[in-house]
Amino acid sequence: MDNQQIINYLDKITYKKTGRHFNDLQSAILEGVLNGDKYSDIAKRSHCSKGNINDKASELWQLLTKILDERINRTNLKATIRRRMNNSNLDNSNLFCSMLMDEDAVVVIEKTIESVKIQTKLLIGSRLQHLGLSREQIAGVLDLPLKSILGFLDNLENLDDLPE
Repeated sequence: MDNQQIINYLDKITYKKTGRHFNDLQSAILEGVLNGDKYSDIAKRSHCSKGNINDKASELWQLLTKILDERINRTNLKATIRRRMNNSNLDNSNLFCSMLMDEDAVVVIEKTIESVKIQTKLLIGSRLQHLGLSREQIAGVLDLPLKSILGFLDNLENLDDLPE
């Protein structure tokens, strides 16, 4: 696990708990600490004073301590996060949490669910047609556009015409 993965993991957890992502300075502090840099070096790269980095780092450790419910500081950050991530991997909850936090995965899952719902309704529509309901009635019962029902049922009829 590299440092960027650790930062991303912490950012996702922080966003989930607070609704806010890390700002540039918080990310720079985490990156610097994970690389073993001194606060003075982080301050130079971030174009601010060492005192400002000390203050912002202290706020960051307090935030992470509150979010993770475990004392976090610059000396235990890497080991604590790796341990937590490894423990999560052991019980497979990290994969599940990652999927929940990954907005792209949520969108894909929602689209898949919607597609399955529509396909199910269309299959029910073909059964309703065999029971004698009109296409208009089927569209109304299933709350689908008539155009969707017509296209689907026409395709089913074309399949019936194929030689065996």
